[in-house]
Amino acid sequence: MRANIRSHAVLNAILCASMMVAPIPAAQACTRILWNDNKLATVVGRTMDWPESTQPVLTAFPRGMKRDGGRLGPQSVVAENPCYVRP
Repeated sequence: MRANIRSHAVLNAILCASMMVAPIPAAQACTRILWNDNKLATVVGRTMDWPESTQPVLTAFPRGMKRDGGRLGPQSVVAENPCYVRP
């Protein structure tokens, strides 16, 4: 009986020691962006924070460039938007 208790104690000690020495991977959380300074909408975005480059493509449009918001055939997608105000 005593040998059984000792073997369990030794096994538990080895298990605890191996868990302390084992490398623990660091958690990498996403970044949250919240824009809430108007009464029209709250905009929320999240980044993925990849450890390697995902080859992002950033595009800048010139100021005053006329855009229609996207077209789907002859109809405008923007016209269906409840926030859209016709000029």
